[in-house]
Amino acid sequence: METENQFTTTVQYRLIILISATGIALSVYDEANSLISTKKMEFASPVPTSDEIIGLLSADSQINSSNVRVIVESDNYSFVPAAIFRPADASILLGFEHKPEKSEQLLYSSVIAWSCVNVFSIRSAIYTALIKLFPNTEVEHHLSYVLTDKVIPQNGNNLYIWVRNKKIDVVVLSNGELKLVNTYPYATPEDFTYHTLNVIEQLALNINTCKVTLLNAEKRMELKAVLEKYVVVDSL
Repeated sequence: METENQFTTTVQYRLIILISATGIALSVYDEANSLISTKKMEFASPVPTSDEIIGLLSADSQINSSNVRVIVESDNYSFVPAAIFRPADASILLGFEHKPEKSEQLLYSSVIAWSCVNVFSIRSAIYTALIKLFPNTEVEHHLSYVLTDKVIPQNGNNLYIWVRNKKIDVVVLSNGELKLVNTYPYATPEDFTYHTLNVIEQLALNINTCKVTLLNAEKRMELKAVLEKYVVVDSL
């Protein structure tokens, strides 16, 4: 449900701010973790400045910062076993998979449930805006959020897909163990389905029993419609 109403400062509510490449989504949840309202705002420019981000958030999020979670989508990430992670090596570890950019802020966060650390980077303009508005709030990578809040350890083979604009992030579990976290581009529902089926094939998963769960895909039913011709699909 979408609403144009401003959010009221009430301690039992919490606000999740999700920043993507195209805009900001504000979602308010109650104490039972039920979604109360959602509002989406698009950026006016392809590469928004920190002032634009601050302006959007200052105008629309009227909630105590202690009840806020800030999540940023980013292609630049690397999951590292917690046992070998050292903060001083964060830049090097991320550099194995992604070329460091001067215009980006390097961050890392522990994903305790999976005994790993996510080393990632986001645009400096986004980081500057968020630190100014929410100085006491940790900036989370969207896949850390997925692994912490959405992925449930369970038996069998389970594939979770976080749907973004022209990209999908795939998380694969096999009998409760984390087997894969990777990102793939797509332009059509057929591309989306191809990458999903290719992951299943490459990891030798049973296509008849592998459960596929779509995340962040409420308005992308055309993706589900094609995919569910081949696998069992659920949505969260």
